[in-house]
Formats: sequence, structure tokens, C-alpha cells
Amino acid sequence: MRNRPGMRSVVPAASAAALAGLLWFGVATAQEGDSRLEGEPTAEFHFARLYYTNSSSSRRGGWGRGSWQTDYPDAEFHLMQGVNRLTRVDGANVDYYGEGGRIIQLDDERVFDYPWLYGVEVGQWYLSDTEAALLREYLDRGGFLMVDDFWGEYEWSIFVDSMLRVFPDRPIVELAEDHPLLHVLYDLDQRTQIP
Repeated sequence: MRNRPGMRSVVPAASAAALAGLLWFGVATAQEGDSRLEGEPTAEFHFARLYYTNSSSSRRGGWGRGSWQTDYPDAEFHLMQGVNRLTRVDGANVDYYGEGGRIIQLDDERVFDYPWLYGVEVGQWYLSDTEAALLREYLDRGGFLMVDDFWGEYEWSIFVDSMLRVFPDRPIVELAEDHPLLHVLYDLDQRTQIP
């Protein structure tokens, strides 16, 4: 076969486009009918990922992926492996493709079926009045919200703005280094900020 100079650039470009399409298909956004959006809890503890609308001032996005999907489904898979290995909690198994985890919107009353919510890149979220009210009720009932993966004054201000809509009468309080919560299982004596 004769070597064509133009094919040297076409083949790698076509291969890259095909790979990008396959990767995108593998991590597409959850849609209606997705088992992660439906059904009752099947275990004592589920990884429940919080679905939220990106801030209108968000600098990120594209291809229809919201910031709430960062590290999806890797976070679910790895955290639940740790929960199941290191505790006696009956944790739902989450496979590497996210099956077994849950995606919860704050306008869905089923949020109360899951005592633990994971919010990622909350420096990009914008909670509506309805979502803020439901999150307030969820937390007042004893629900736990873990937030992760946001950094800097800009993203902190977006997070604080939404949390002040959730609890306008409650300040955010930083825990002291000797707080018992930071020493339950492991001594967390350093707060590492990864840029």
C-alpha cells in the first residue's frame, strides 16, 4: 500500500474523534428512566450524588455536562469500596459504571430516603428557592451534606451565597484543629488545599 501524506493527519484525527465519542457516551448525563434516578434504597447506605443547576456566572461547562458530574462515577465506586471494606455499614455496591449509586435532585421528595448527599464543585451551583428550602428541611431533619472540589474566593462566594439562602440565620463555622470530629477514626491534623 502506498503511503499517502494526507492520511498521516486524517487517521489520528479520526481516531481521536472516535475515542472522544466513546468516552462521552460512557459518561453521558443521567436521563429519565436511568436506574440511578429511580427506585427505593436497597441498602442501609447509598452514595447519593446531588444534582444541581450550574451558576449563571459559571465559567465551566460544555457538552451538556454539569459540574455536579465531576469525577462521576469514580467517586461513587471508590468511596463505596472504602465504606464496605472499612466499616460494618451495609453499603450499596456501586460498580465502575455508577450502577448502585443514586443521583438526587433537590426538588425530589425521595431525597429524604438518603441520609447522606455528595455535592461536588459547589462553587458552580445555583440553588433555586425551592431547592434551598428542600435542602434546609433535609439538613434540619438530620441529613448530611458533604461538599467537595471547589477552591478560591470566587467559588467560595458562590457556595456561601447558596448556603445563606438555605440557612440565612446561621453562619458557616470553621472547625478548630482539635475538634473531636477531626479525630474520630484518623487524626486529621493538616488541611491540605490542592490547587
